[in-house]
Amino acid sequence: LLESAPANMQILLIGALSEREDRSALPSITKLTGSESLEVRLSAIQALGKIGNGSSVITLATIASSTSGHERNVSRSALANLRGNDIRNALKKHLKESSPEIQSELVRVIATRGESTAMNELIILAKSSTPEIRKEALRGIGTLADQSHLDQILILLLNPKEESDRNDIESAIAYSFRRISDKKIQTDALTKALKKADINAKSSILSLLGRDPNEQSLQLLISALKETDSIQLAAIEALSKWPNHGPANNLLKIAS
Repeated sequence: LLESAPANMQILLIGALSEREDRSALPSITKLTGSESLEVRLSAIQALGKIGNGSSVITLATIASSTSGHERNVSRSALANLRGNDIRNALKKHLKESSPEIQSELVRVIATRGESTAMNELIILAKSSTPEIRKEALRGIGTLADQSHLDQILILLLNPKEESDRNDIESAIAYSFRRISDKKIQTDALTKALKKADINAKSSILSLLGRDPNEQSLQLLISALKETDSIQLAAIEALSKWPNHGPANNLLKIAS
């Protein structure tokens, strides 16, 4: 009845079935996400967000990756709302197997849902050959990473897929710092990475040290004032934002 009913009746039936959380209708509602009627498609997509299961992940991600505007937004919302024990595994499975366009949508929803168990997959995708996937993966890492992931993210900073990724990696690390209460852990990890860093990575690490003001990071930044021009500039920029007068004399010496 549902699949053969007129469009206006389909919308009403989908709404009623969704409200009752009647999962026996899931196959028919899934088919109707491909209806010629936009209103029917939107109703079906919304319903999947409420009664869908792991099999709905690829359906919704495919719609989100191939549509635009309201239909895409509704699909993304439905993906974020999916509930069930099989959703997490379905997200990881399709993340490995799907096209780049679908992978981007899955990475986005993993971050939205706070699926921190997918961090290893995100770190792998941060080295993807597709720039859009790397950017989404790094956004996800910034949202989900904590102390246990810090060394892995710093490796990305030391060896990015492309130099153009460095700002996104730096931002991901800065966001992860918000979830690390022990500031010494941050500074120690940055100090360790600084010893292995090339010139470009050093500039990023110095910038991050500037966001983590303490005596240890201050001394590292002051030492960097004696290095090459690009490193010196990164150190000056970090010290210029210091929250107290600690580096004032060193900056005055550089200025004079």
